[in-house]
Amino acid sequence: MSSVPSSPINTIDYFSVVTIFSSSTTVINRHLFLMCRCGHFAIYDGHGGRLAAEFAKKHLHLNVLSSGLPRELVSLQLLSRPFLVDPNLRLLLQMDLKVAKKAILDGFRKTDKLLLQESVSGLTFVYGSGGWQDGATAVCVWIVDQKVFIANIGDAKAVLARSSTTDKSGNHNTEECNPLKAIVLTREHKAIYPQERSRIQKSGGVVSSNGRLQGRLEVSRAFGDRQFKKFGVIATPDIHAFELTERENFMILGCDGLWEVSS
Repeated sequence: MSSVPSSPINTIDYFSVVTIFSSSTTVINRHLFLMCRCGHFAIYDGHGGRLAAEFAKKHLHLNVLSSGLPRELVSLQLLSRPFLVDPNLRLLLQMDLKVAKKAILDGFRKTDKLLLQESVSGLTFVYGSGGWQDGATAVCVWIVDQKVFIANIGDAKAVLARSSTTDKSGNHNTEECNPLKAIVLTREHKAIYPQERSRIQKSGGVVSSNGRLQGRLEVSRAFGDRQFKKFGVIATPDIHAFELTERENFMILGCDGLWEVSS
C-alpha cells in the first residue's frame, strides 16, 4: 500500500497544510486549526499501486471547491447567543452546511468518475488495453471558519483528541493538565460489515469467508478499483461536521497500517 498526503493548493481563499510523521499519518494540531480560514488535510491510501492515490491527491480538493464548498459560513459566534440572533441567520447556517456537505459528496463522486475514465483511456501504453485497476481509500478534512468537515471512504480513520474538562466559566482550562479523550470521527467501510455486504450482494457481488469482496478486496468504498465497481464498490463518503471549540487539541488522520499497529 502507499499513502499520499495532500499537497498545498495555490488559491487565494483556500490552502492545505499537513504535518507528516510518516507516509501514512497526518497530524493536525491546534495551531493549524486556528490558522485556517479554509484548510484541507487528507490521507490517500493506495492499494494495488499508487496511481489512484496520486490521482485523488491531485484532483479531489479542486473538485470539491468547484462543486461549491462555501468560502465562509454564517458566524458561529453570533449563533452562540440565540437571544441576539435573527432566525434567518440560523436558516442560512443550515443551508451553508447542506451546501458544504453536498460539495464534498459531489467532489468525491466527480473525482471517482474522472479517475475511472482515466484508468481506461490513460497509460494504456504502459498497462496495455486493460488500463490500470488499482484503488485508494481516503480520509479528508476541510476546515471552514470554525466548522470542521470530515469525509472518508474505506478504512482510513480520523481520531480527534478533545480535552475532557472545562473551567467554571465553561472554557477549556489551559492551566491544568487535563486528560484527553480520543474520539473516532469516521466509520470504516469493509465488505464484511452488514450494511456494506447488503449493497454488495444486491449488486451481484460475493463476500467470501475471508471477509473480502470476491475473495480479494477488503474495503467496500474506494476511488478506482474499476474491476469491482460492478460488484458494489462505491466512492460515496460518510460526511461528519462539528464546531471547533477550546477543547479540541489535535486530530490524527491515518490509514489502516497506522491503526492496525497502534490498536
